[in-house]
Amino acid sequence: MKLTPEKILRESIPPLTELFKIIGSKRAKSIEYEDRTKEIRLEKLSKILGFECKHCLKIELETFINNPKILEKIKKTKIFDWRILPNKKNFYKKRARQKTVKEALLWIKKQNITSKNYGPLHIFPYHKIAYSGIIVITKNQIVGEIISGDLWQLIYGTQNHKPTYFIYNFKKWYFSQNIPLIEKKRVMRIAQRLQANSISKRNLLKKSHIKFNQKKYIEGYFEFRIYTNNKFILNDYDREIKKVFTYTQIPKEKSIYLSGTSASPGVAIGKKRTIKDPSKDSINKNDILVCPLMTLKHLPFLRKAAGVITKNGNCLSHMSIIARELKKPYIICPEIEKSKIKNGVTIKLNANNGLIKVSL
Repeated sequence: MKLTPEKILRESIPPLTELFKIIGSKRAKSIEYEDRTKEIRLEKLSKILGFECKHCLKIELETFINNPKILEKIKKTKIFDWRILPNKKNFYKKRARQKTVKEALLWIKKQNITSKNYGPLHIFPYHKIAYSGIIVITKNQIVGEIISGDLWQLIYGTQNHKPTYFIYNFKKWYFSQNIPLIEKKRVMRIAQRLQANSISKRNLLKKSHIKFNQKKYIEGYFEFRIYTNNKFILNDYDREIKKVFTYTQIPKEKSIYLSGTSASPGVAIGKKRTIKDPSKDSINKNDILVCPLMTLKHLPFLRKAAGVITKNGNCLSHMSIIARELKKPYIICPEIEKSKIKNGVTIKLNANNGLIKVSL
């Protein structure tokens, strides 16, 4: 069954700003600040490096509700992505994807969004997507994922096919699976777009307080889309999330009991505990949490667990980032569901190299 944005939202995987608040992270305030100010940074970055960023149209909520046709006069596009930020505490950011004006009005009414609690609407014209991806650039490496499909699939870890995971240690590129050379070159070109390869660009970046590493790559967490007309659009630029990524490695193929993709580094030993129904199942402290996909409902289990294994997901999804923040080793292993490892059996999870085996 094909997953849709609406179904994913019903699975209760909130934005990272909320997730960091929920887990009580010290980064929560800075993550929220980055989210509120990302459009300003994207504009600066796009002007300096010469590529397009996701353009946002801001309209006051009451203006839109009273005169929704104002949007049709401004943009010819019929489908939009919608985003609105709260102006009061204890209210969360709300988003809707691929909705018409009529559908957005119903969404606003259903969500009880009012101008008393929320600021202006942030509206983005929707375009057909060819590829989407996430790139994290630190002082030591570039890590990322790219899929043929829309960005929300990576964000929530619910893509219908396996993404290509890549690492560049500034000496050599590594890819998680065999892909055509043209696909590899696409990834390399995207990384090059985030490199300040001239003195004039680097001077402008310094004036704008945008940090780059010794290899002249802009440090940060980036989300991007490539439209069907090959236009590259940068959707997000966050300077705080990249601090979570201290170590990443492509898993090596070995004849171990099970292997998967490391989403959060570390080693854990504990009893396997499969959670099929979060409302009924339980877990003991330092068990290894096993579930189909991590959602908000699994956070209490994640806190108690020594590590986590999921059937679905990807390395740079929101829940993978939260696992890193909580320092929980995490492996994505599609074969875990069909494995013969029973509940209660002690297993060793080595998320530094993506290996799972029965602990002897």
